Amino acid sequence: MKTKRILCALLGAVMAVSVLGGCSSKEPASSTPDSQGSSTAASSPDNSGTEENTPVTVFCPNTASMPMTNDILVVQQLSEITHTDFDFTVSPSTGTGEKFNLMMSSGEVPDMVIYVSDPILKYYKAFAPLNDLIHDYCPNYEKLMEENSFLRKDLTSADGNIYTIQSKAAFRFANAVIVRQDWLDKLGLSVPTTTEEYYQVLKAFKEQDPNGNGEADEIPLIASDARRGDAESPGLSMFDASFGIDEDFYVSDDGSEILFGATDPRMKDALAYLNRLYSEGLIDQEYLTRDYSTIDGLISESRAGMWIAWGIGVEEAASIQDENADLAVILPPIDESIGKARVYSQMPQTRTNAVAVSKDSKVKEHIMSIWNYVFSEEGTQLMNFGVEGTTYTMEDGKPVYTDEILKSEDGPLGAARKYGINTWLPHNQLASAEFGRTAGEGKFEAAVSFYDPYIVEPVPALKFTDEEKSTITSVYDGEIKTYLDESLDGFITGKKPLSEFEDFVAQLEKMGIEDILKIYNDAFQRYKAL
Repeated sequence: MKTKRILCALLGAVMAVSVLGGCSSKEPASSTPDSQGSSTAASSPDNSGTEENTPVTVFCPNTASMPMTNDILVVQQLSEITHTDFDFTVSPSTGTGEKFNLMMSSGEVPDMVIYVSDPILKYYKAFAPLNDLIHDYCPNYEKLMEENSFLRKDLTSADGNIYTIQSKAAFRFANAVIVRQDWLDKLGLSVPTTTEEYYQVLKAFKEQDPNGNGEADEIPLIASDARRGDAESPGLSMFDASFGIDEDFYVSDDGSEILFGATDPRMKDALAYLNRLYSEGLIDQEYLTRDYSTIDGLISESRAGMWIAWGIGVEEAASIQDENADLAVILPPIDESIGKARVYSQMPQTRTNAVAVSKDSKVKEHIMSIWNYVFSEEGTQLMNFGVEGTTYTMEDGKPVYTDEILKSEDGPLGAARKYGINTWLPHNQLASAEFGRTAGEGKFEAAVSFYDPYIVEPVPALKFTDEEKSTITSVYDGEIKTYLDESLDGFITGKKPLSEFEDFVAQLEKMGIEDILKIYNDAFQRYKAL
């Protein structure tokens, strides 16, 4: 994740497919394996100091913001405790996908591959099924799956095997609408709840000079650098929920099937609303091309009134060049046609950062013992807080980050990552760690609780057969997605009249969207049957 101070308090550029995030505002007692059977002795190889280290070759991305080498503190601790010599083949963020594909195509797969689950599973035949290995050598992860049934279901492939170990998120909440509460107060406005109230608030932000500089330079609503956004933010598509849909694949209200929102008649209403906002200058006119550094700058310069981003950004008022800046998390607007708030575009509880084991590895059991330690109580603390005395201290029996983390120029998350905390390595994320890296005002923790009742569960990690994958790749990932994105942005900006919406739906159907939807529903029924 990026270390940008407001829009992206979590890294998304590297984790372009929703790698890290969370699952409830409080940590249940069962969220980590209990101490019985989870101590260092029980969950890692012999720690007597006489055991020779086992060499393990590893592929893993390596970036400036999320380094992964033997020099990293958490990796050093993991190596020492599990008696492992990690031999990293690391790849920078640019070109990682290409390097991964070349490696897999060569057939020279290292013992352990740490990457994103979807690319790994594309080459599942190169990896060892982990079902029995987890049961026999990684009981802490087995227990985590027992306590969180969705985890086992998310990891089980179409052939019934598990090929990856992946992180469990601390909570479901990720994205939010953040507003300048001080602007609302200054203009005597209440927190908007309906689509019309949102319109009136954004109009006031544009016309009434809430930043007080005497210039009409406010941008009422800023979204990410695309309508759909990316792993960091859902962009303007978060407002689709105002009309009871998500523009992509989503789960029906009764949980019985997968739907596709872009062809729903309510999508036309959502697009009409966004077009109204855009045509009146209430949405950033450059939303399609803004990069994150520019967006951060606009927020910092006190020009943005409302934005869609990671909810943790609600703690970042100090980064705004206005000593009176005050931020609040609010729900997306509610259209009178649906009558209740809902939030799509949140992250699944099973993170996509994953580890797989080569089917040809001679050290499979040892690798499982490494991850058994990682998911032990002690290992969970290491992955979330680092090393006592350096990155955290114990206060009243609880770990608290040191100033090495909290007062770093890199920001708390950026500093934590450089020590190896909360990185690519799959682990059991703790809410206390996520909250502990904020400004300490408690707004982020409150936002997690506030949003949770309104979150609609995202489409789970569906597993497709090889034939289904081939159809999705050839039919949906290319032509349909390109046409979909261009058309929806065209409707919002007015380049494509809404009178052509029915033709747009007909074209998607002609391209085969119904066939893709059937594949999704077939996979969804298999998932529910697990």
